[in-house]
Amino acid sequence: MAIRIYHDSEGNEEITSGNPDIHKDAVPENEESETIQEIFLLTDDNELTYENVEISLQGSTSGAEFDNIYVDYNETDDFSGIDPGSQETLSLSDGDYSTAVSVYRRVTVTNVQDPFIDEELYHRVQRDDYIG
Repeated sequence: MAIRIYHDSEGNEEITSGNPDIHKDAVPENEESETIQEIFLLTDDNELTYENVEISLQGSTSGAEFDNIYVDYNETDDFSGIDPGSQETLSLSDGDYSTAVSVYRRVTVTNVQDPFIDEELYHRVQRDDYIG
């Protein structure tokens, strides 16, 4: 099985295409939009441990259509000093992930030119699995 990504630390609301992580923020033209959201990583197999764990963006509803949408990850909600697009992959600690691990994702849309309602985000967790 795998590490899964959730909206909540209890692992009740998995982030899926039917229940996506959504960036939603209305801003005037030529302004910048930014949201920070806490998401959680949790295993669905308590017999595994994980190493070389990384989270990154797999894709979004706009795909490569816009070059002004940046998704960054951090272990805290403090993104000061992190330029948009400079931390698109976050390496996480090794472990069994039986307790939810908190990750913050920031979406930054610079120089908004066209109105949009929301942006659905699809995250990817890469890892090495071991029976532990």
